[in-house]
Order: sequence, then C-alpha cells, then structure tokens
Amino acid sequence: MTASLQGGELRDRPTGFLSALLSHPGGSATRRLVLAQSAGPARALPLEVLFAVQGKERHAVMRAAAAITLIVLALTVAGCGGGAAKRYEASEVRGCLVDRNLSLKPADLPGDVAPDGSEGDLAVHVGDNEVDLAFGKDSSEAKSNAQEEKAAASVALGANADAYVRTKGNVAYWVTGTDTSAFDSVEACLK
Repeated sequence: MTASLQGGELRDRPTGFLSALLSHPGGSATRRLVLAQSAGPARALPLEVLFAVQGKERHAVMRAAAAITLIVLALTVAGCGGGAAKRYEASEVRGCLVDRNLSLKPADLPGDVAPDGSEGDLAVHVGDNEVDLAFGKDSSEAKSNAQEEKAAASVALGANADAYVRTKGNVAYWVTGTDTSAFDSVEACLK
C-alpha cells in the first residue's frame, strides 16, 4: 500500500506509516523527516509530520521518533569514549618491558616509586633515563598520582612539569630526568 500527503493529511494510511512516509517521493514532510534523521540527535521531527497524522499512526510515529533518538544517542555515546578506560596490570606491562629488553629495578617497597600506585609500581631503565610507573585501581587514582608527581617535579625543575608526567588508563608515569624520548619504549607496552 502506498501513502500520499495532500493538504497535510495522510491518505490510504498503511500500518507501516513511517516507512511509507520515508518512501514518499518528494513531499516536504518526507524531506524534513529524512533531514531530521540524518542531522543527528539534536534535531527533532518537524511538527507538520507529527500533527499530519492522527490516532494509532501518530503514536507509531512518536514511538519511532523516540526509538530513533535513543539509537542515535546510544551510538553517539559508544563512539565518543562512552566505554571505560583501559586497565593495565603491572605484571603484564612488566612482561612486555622485559620482552623489549628493558631493565627494571625493584620498586616493590613503599616509596621506591613516589607516589606509589595501589596496584603496583615499576621503575624502568631506558638508556641513561628512568621511567617510573604507578599502577592505580582506576584512572582517578592515576590522575591523582600524576598531579602529585607534577607538583614534586615542578619544584625540582623550577618549571612546568606537564611534559614529563603522563597518564594512560589507570597508570601514571613520568621520566626522572628531562629526556622525554624515554617514554616511547614504555608507551609501546601501554597499548
């Protein structure tokens, strides 16, 4: 069954009103509905479309519009980092670093790496440099540890320490010198 829009009314209303409306060639309501769908979640269905129908079809259009909005919203959240940050385990990262022939020094005692991560610490020698890693329970702890290290490094350097301290997921890590190229070898194990 086909549908046609004339004078703001739908003639020969099929059960699948929305699909008929979308397949209607050239009606202004159709163009606006398609534009509303393709423009993203911020656009709503034009009132002409919603008020051009009555009864069961109107409820079907409103349910379809709500469903489309929810689907677009869900896809937007999923595509914009709606998932949790990756969680790194100290033992897995240690294995990767060893596989890359990097030497590690013991960092098992409290204070060996400051600030300490609640889930473990690593101290990695990269050439003449050292990169310290503090594994937290989540990204909030990693950010807190990074802020603490930035404050200490700023005092030691007498300058802004943002370039020398980083976070990824639940890990805060920093170079103990001024050569940030040491990050490259360590970050290869934080993928």
